[in-house]
Amino acid sequence: MINPPVYIERSIQNLDQLTRVKIQGVDDTTELFNRFFDQLAEYFRKNNHLDVDDSLKGVIGREVEAMSDGELALLIGVAFRFSIASMVFTADVMNRTGLIVPEGQPVTVTESRTPFFHRSMHWNFQQYLERMLLPSLNLHRRQQGVSLLKRKDAFLQSSLPVLERWLKKSKNIGVMHNADDLIIDQEGLSFIYDTFGQRAKIYPYGGHMGNLQFSANVQDMVGFIKTGQFPDA
Repeated sequence: MINPPVYIERSIQNLDQLTRVKIQGVDDTTELFNRFFDQLAEYFRKNNHLDVDDSLKGVIGREVEAMSDGELALLIGVAFRFSIASMVFTADVMNRTGLIVPEGQPVTVTESRTPFFHRSMHWNFQQYLERMLLPSLNLHRRQQGVSLLKRKDAFLQSSLPVLERWLKKSKNIGVMHNADDLIIDQEGLSFIYDTFGQRAKIYPYGGHMGNLQFSANVQDMVGFIKTGQFPDA
């Protein structure tokens, strides 16, 4: 496993908080995303193609190297919103919830997705869980005559500690993580150390999967595949 969340509720709370960082000229999240869409449109108008990384930098108004910690946090938060927007839109269309695409409205091949994408980008991870994922899961559980899943139980069943006994015995499963990853805290790191032992490799820096291209990391992965443990772990 590479940079997995350990306690899923804490992880999504950390991600959702990133878009609440205040920057000059942006008073709230709605204004932030409206500004973001304006920047996307302007970038596309000038370049006739869309480069998400360059467009996102336009939200802040400066290069990454010159950004403050708060501005970098906001940039990361907006990037993660792309993932949420994709999940929300796809889930809505497949399950016909009417939360993004109005009920009864067909989505054709030639129809603009912009209004739907704009709507989806205002959803965070917790809203996706509470308004889409959990109701969908409980619909199936109700049909099967199984007790409904509560929010707290959904988080517990989606977190690694529920698999602790199995993970301790599974010698072919290892973990690579970074101590400064925003989706994990010290308790999560301690769980990884205690559960995986020499099958865990924690790097001091790298954020969320930010160092996978480094040769040392690749060598560690290959080493684990060959030996079942990380060197110097």
